[in-house]
Amino acid sequence: MPHMKKILLTVLPLLVFTLLWGQQKDRIETDRPNETEVPYTVPKKFFQIEAGVYHEKTSQAREITNHPHLLLKYGLSKQLELRVQANLSTVKDLYFQKHRTTTGLEPLELGIKGVLWGEMSWVPRTSLLLQTGIPTLASGDFKGEHFAPEIRLLMENDISDAFSLNYNVGAEWDGEQKNPTWLYTFSPGLDIGKRWHAFAEIFGFFNKHEEANHTLDGGIEYFVNKNFAVDVCSGFGLNKGAPHFFITAGGSVRFK
Repeated sequence: MPHMKKILLTVLPLLVFTLLWGQQKDRIETDRPNETEVPYTVPKKFFQIEAGVYHEKTSQAREITNHPHLLLKYGLSKQLELRVQANLSTVKDLYFQKHRTTTGLEPLELGIKGVLWGEMSWVPRTSLLLQTGIPTLASGDFKGEHFAPEIRLLMENDISDAFSLNYNVGAEWDGEQKNPTWLYTFSPGLDIGKRWHAFAEIFGFFNKHEEANHTLDGGIEYFVNKNFAVDVCSGFGLNKGAPHFFITAGGSVRFK
């Protein structure tokens, strides 16, 4: 029953507004606040800033806060964007009698997203995301041993003018282990009138040396105008290996 209550609270935004379908064209497309990344790129010669605060309780004895979680984008062409991602993080370990807190910059991530093809009947709109964490571009306590690459296929099917399905598959490396962590995301989204977008999401990670984890979340975006949006999202783990819960809020803006 507790899990059922959490699931209902997560998907409630989708259920409340299902009669208010609508869509605003040419508005900003963002890769936050959830795990799923969209196949759209920033328009040519536009800059886009996506920033927010993220808090996660990974277990009863560990908490992680990104303040901020920051993603900078630039539209290199109609189908290609450059990306820089930075996380200033505070990790609180409660295992110790005196709680140990570490704050610093995680490895800076440089990447590129390119559109492969548009949507064709049942074939989804698809883009490729390539990025890597640079181990030396980090604070001392957060430096890795090796580069931490990530590769994802980003896909979307438009079911109607208001309802879409977004999903990712890919792999990432943490800069420490040689084996990759495989990942998936699946996120149905619903446009509500001209200014609201609600979504639910399930995502997971699989690693040879660790227990797989699966997480469920949901949230809402509000479009102040076509170039500025604010958002909020929260979720919880579905199994032992997943985070206990997380919450994030922030905003995105684009300009030329």
